[in-house]
Amino acid sequence: MPEGFCHHTWYGLYKNVSILQCGGGFPNWTGEDRIYTACPDGIRPVCFKLERISKCVN
Repeated sequence: MPEGFCHHTWYGLYKNVSILQCGGGFPNWTGEDRIYTACPDGIRPVCFKLERISKCVN
């Protein structure tokens, strides 16, 4: 889990981060290298746009 992330948020994002890491995605819905997802907190929802990057940045 990234430092500073709420554990509920990371739980909601992790499955989609894993999909992108493994080369998967939803090309017919969000495009080839992008997934939209949201934190599961119904009181303070936050939406995220996850994008696959071709190169790791240090």
